[in-house]
Amino acid sequence: MDDILFQMEEQNKRIEKLLNSSNVLDSKEIDDIQLFYSNKKSLMDKFFDYRKSEKGNNEFKSKPEYWNKRFEDYLNFDKSIMNKLAQKVKLHAESIKDNSSKKKLLIYSRV
Repeated sequence: MDDILFQMEEQNKRIEKLLNSSNVLDSKEIDDIQLFYSNKKSLMDKFFDYRKSEKGNNEFKSKPEYWNKRFEDYLNFDKSIMNKLAQKVKLHAESIKDNSSKKKLLIYSRV
């Protein structure tokens, strides 16, 4: 279970690195983020399947404080990533809107 959670955290770190790399997202970064989230979803499915299994349930019951804290830390990190992503998407949308407005002005100024 620890290994799966570690891999999920690694996906978050990759997303965070992309989000911190520039002010505006380009299409490659957006595609990469989608890929990392897709990988993360598959890992989360594995994590919860394992957690529901007898072995995973026993592992959780042996150290519930550890697992609750570990997963809470993961969720807090994930929340901070989601907040950064929301900010970047907002900036990206504003950038597209500004570019669109500039193009319209350029077209009208030529007429």
